[in-house]
Amino acid sequence: MIRMEKNNFTRRIAEGGLLVCLAFIFYFTGLNLAFLDILKYLSVTPIVIGIVKYGFYQGIEMTIATALLLCMFYSPLGGADFFLSTGLIGLSLGLCIKKNFDAFKTILYTFLAAFTGFALNLLLYILLMGTKIITEDLKKISEWLIASMTWVITGGILNLNLNQGWIKPEWLTGKLMELLPSLLVFLAFYYVVYLWIFNLFIIKKLNIPLPSNALLGEIPIFLIIPPWSLVFMLSGFICLAVSFYTHIRIFEITGLNLIMIMFILCFSKGIFSINIFVRNIIPGNKNLRIITGFVVTILEFTILIPVVVLWGIISIAFGVQNGALHEFLGNTYLKNGKFELAIKHYKKSLELKPHRPWTHQMLSLAYQKEGQMELAVQHYKKALELSGKKI
Repeated sequence: MIRMEKNNFTRRIAEGGLLVCLAFIFYFTGLNLAFLDILKYLSVTPIVIGIVKYGFYQGIEMTIATALLLCMFYSPLGGADFFLSTGLIGLSLGLCIKKNFDAFKTILYTFLAAFTGFALNLLLYILLMGTKIITEDLKKISEWLIASMTWVITGGILNLNLNQGWIKPEWLTGKLMELLPSLLVFLAFYYVVYLWIFNLFIIKKLNIPLPSNALLGEIPIFLIIPPWSLVFMLSGFICLAVSFYTHIRIFEITGLNLIMIMFILCFSKGIFSINIFVRNIIPGNKNLRIITGFVVTILEFTILIPVVVLWGIISIAFGVQNGALHEFLGNTYLKNGKFELAIKHYKKSLELKPHRPWTHQMLSLAYQKEGQMELAVQHYKKALELSGKKI
């Protein structure tokens, strides 16, 4: 017994050391090689794995050890950068997975950790190095955005000089500085969603047992956006109108950030709605659907951006594709044995689209799994009736 505990302790220390080395190598490489910057984001994974396997305190030890290594072999600022922009995210994400939180709570809590870490990291850089470094980075982003938009609008025909172009980099840099709060929200949310998906995938591949609530299929829950959220976009335009007449800058900055956040939400919703619509009108050939989806996605991120945003606004306002989202969630929960949640989402889907035989059939199966045979038979008969088959 004592020998077994000693072996477990030795294995825990050895694996913890290996995970710390991986986190350090990933982050150190990303800091020194710009074209491998993505490796910085992968340094979250060793921390998450450590927490899922050995507990939260192991994760704290690993995070501190990695930060200290970066302080020693790179710089104290590099260690602080790791702890704030990566360590807090790894600790939050790992703890949420370990505690068996569902997708909504996991991403919400990890988003709050990421946003706090990014904001503190930004504040640290400003205090130590001034706003110049932030301005220079935003100027590079502005030049890239202008070049990209020019290429999209002109189809690559014109090669406009940035200093003589239709938008000045200096003006766009100033606007991006004002939009820093919403840019941090955007960056933190999508970063967390990506990390959640990636880490669950890696943990499964490593055959590490996952809690029952760690379901990748729950992602669409974030696309069920209530119509009242459009009030924030309206408030943004009202703030801009007030700033136009009063010349009070705080109204302009608030309005721009509200509109930017809603723009991102509407764009995300629009992409999903358009892709579902295209998928439904394309014949059942799998390869054709994949090729069409790829082409449509490229167009959505380039010349169709205004159309995607408008479609997203309409989808949020009228609940377009919410029925399909609830059905997808129902399928996810049914597959993973969460029959009560499956029934809940199938019923919501039928409230929006009551004449879908497939949804009635799946709801019948969920009721059967729950032992509610009378309701199971009722919805099975409804599915047959809607599909035109005789009972």
